[in-house]
Amino acid sequence: MLNVGDSVVGVFGAMFPEEFGEVTKINSDGTVTVFFDDGAVKTYEQDEIRTDYMSPVGSPIGIYVYNI
Repeated sequence: MLNVGDSVVGVFGAMFPEEFGEVTKINSDGTVTVFFDDGAVKTYEQDEIRTDYMSPVGSPIGIYVYNI
């Protein structure tokens, strides 16, 4: 379960640096709004945000909660 204030990290592949952000809003349609350190605001489905940051199963590309 995600909460407002949870820290997230975006891993987009070897050519791109990790992006760090924070969940700023949990929307009524089941999505969450994330504000990243670079100023980007992105919306993701809650089930897109993974919890296996240190030992991903399958592709490591994705959005992860890292303060659990």
